[in-house]
Amino acid sequence: MKVRFLALLAACTVLGWLAWTTATSSARPMPASSDSTGFTDQGFVTGVGQAGMTEVESGEYTQSKSSNAGVKDFGAMMVRQHTELGHQLEKLAKKQGFTFPTGVGADNQQMLDALAPLSGGAFDTLYVNDMVSAHQGAVSLFEQATKDAKDRELRDWAKRTLPEIKMHLRKAEELKAKLQ
Repeated sequence: MKVRFLALLAACTVLGWLAWTTATSSARPMPASSDSTGFTDQGFVTGVGQAGMTEVESGEYTQSKSSNAGVKDFGAMMVRQHTELGHQLEKLAKKQGFTFPTGVGADNQQMLDALAPLSGGAFDTLYVNDMVSAHQGAVSLFEQATKDAKDRELRDWAKRTLPEIKMHLRKAEELKAKLQ
């Protein structure tokens, strides 16, 4: 159960990060890599960690800013699951010698800053669109990690977490369809 939760947290983190990137149309550079795919284990840990923290914070916003029970429920789920996934990833990162991020990062902070002044329908629309975009990106990133992660434990964690990330994407897409 704990592993599934951390997997969800990581997924949501990455999804949030990717959603914001897509929503703002600004390319976020991944950390430098020595391979041709641009993927690095440390980059994955950093991106997923920052995205997870962002998912928790934006999920907390839903409780006071959303006008939709479904959005509030989804946000609460993001908080619970991404908190646990963050703890799992942080523990794994420390064990394997990776640096776990201490904050959301500048790009994710911009997304949170865009959500902060909104409420009601405007908040719901931006939040759900961000969640769909972020989770689409997270699915791709986790799929890449299942193949390209050099660290076996990190790769296995990504494999265990991927189904949860896909579930978050489905729920975000369902919410988006209901809001339209």
